[in-house]
Amino acid sequence: MKATAYLAALLTATSCIAPYSFYYETSVPSVSGMDVNNEDVTVAFLYPDNEKDSTVCANVAMGFAQNLNDNIGRPVEVSSMKIADSLEFNPHYEARSFIMNSDRDAIFIIDNFGGKIYGYDSMTQIDTVYTWTIPSVCTGAQDGKELSKKFVPQWRRSSINLYYAETVGTDWAVPIRLCYDFKFDEAIDKWIEILKVTKNRSLKGAIQYNIAAACYMQQRYDLALEWLNLSDKTNKGQLNDSLRVKLSGRL
Repeated sequence: MKATAYLAALLTATSCIAPYSFYYETSVPSVSGMDVNNEDVTVAFLYPDNEKDSTVCANVAMGFAQNLNDNIGRPVEVSSMKIADSLEFNPHYEARSFIMNSDRDAIFIIDNFGGKIYGYDSMTQIDTVYTWTIPSVCTGAQDGKELSKKFVPQWRRSSINLYYAETVGTDWAVPIRLCYDFKFDEAIDKWIEILKVTKNRSLKGAIQYNIAAACYMQQRYDLALEWLNLSDKTNKGQLNDSLRVKLSGRL
């Protein structure tokens, strides 16, 4: 899951099982439909023999790459592809060939004067080179930044509640801190350790709910439902129904 956390609310109570609100942001695909967040990306520009036009194309690509770099969390490389007058440029061949002969995950090819952007992401199951039209000829880095906006990931704020309790011999704060760092597998392992030594049914149901919530944040919805059903059976808490509603829209 591509996401980032920025706030965990203060504990509402410390002497009993209490809800703990956990806020986080998840990335959704860009307006273009491509999702290159946290991928190794190259922006290549087609350039003609004319030196002045070549400089313009390079500047557009640099602006495109810079804005993409600022939004996907990984350095974006810039490359060039010369247009041979005697050969017809084949974006599908060139994009796939570039990826196959490099260590990159995705590539955007900007044909500034041809008015096209081609995109190919090798990390998806769909082996397709996409084409978008450039509305007008671009002349500089700022134009490149504007072009890139439809390819940067969008962010959606989400929230989910977790249970917290202070109990003798166990530390519920540890898995919650792990969730804050997006170490969900480690958080689940900690809750399972606590679950093994917990006898109280209310506490057991709360832990099972927390595991379901962590699975939900990992987008492991089927597994989240299994843990939520187990929590309902053990001891249904006040948060269970809201998580079930969230899951109903994902399954």
